[in-house]
Amino acid sequence: MYYWTIVAYLLAFIFGARLVNEVTRISSAAPERMAIVMLTLGIILTFWLPTYFIGIFIIRGFAGEIRKQTIGAYEQATRNYTISSIVNNYYSIISGVFSQLVMWGSLFLSVGLKGMNHILGAFSLHQPDMQNGSAITLTHLVLAVYMILYLMWLLLRTRKQSSIFES
Repeated sequence: MYYWTIVAYLLAFIFGARLVNEVTRISSAAPERMAIVMLTLGIILTFWLPTYFIGIFIIRGFAGEIRKQTIGAYEQATRNYTISSIVNNYYSIISGVFSQLVMWGSLFLSVGLKGMNHILGAFSLHQPDMQNGSAITLTHLVLAVYMILYLMWLLLRTRKQSSIFES
């Protein structure tokens, strides 16, 4: 499972831009809105094992391309390439750490210390943890809700900033 996740990441790295371009070309919606829809679809697809890797591919493809487009727009507007790189890395690290805190925090709250020992023990032995399956699913759900709410917040924030620049 872990190796297939890495393969999905690599495929998104290689073919993600093509996916984003095709979906944007076909869709009549604004690119930001289409990205939110596709990221949400990717998150939903991760709940069913046969489509899990497709969901990872969609999430990574769209997230990577949106990040590239955002950085490109910022650099084109400001001509500030050094600060752009530093800020991009800074926000990537913060968002990754915060997402991990949400995931591990919700898992810890679901199973407690004894359950965490059992889950991590099963993980280290490369075995599924059937005893805490519902807690792991709940953690997945909490992380998915967090990610979707974050995407909605970004969409609202983008609209507000666009209206500021237009006026």
